[in-house]
Amino acid sequence: MSHLTLSTFMKYVLFGFAVLWIVAYGYNRIHMNAHFLTDVCFGVLITYVIYSITYKAVFLAIRE
Repeated sequence: MSHLTLSTFMKYVLFGFAVLWIVAYGYNRIHMNAHFLTDVCFGVLITYVIYSITYKAVFLAIRE
């Protein structure tokens, strides 16, 4: 791990935490019978698409 800077390491840690949080929260919604699996999967997909579009729009605008 000597080739990773602290900033890069923290990005991986935070990304891992975010993934675990999404999985745990989605499972909880299904387990509590608040949503079906398809609802949770589609919600994650929509969130990812919105994030991707926003990320590309913001960082392409910053680079120019």
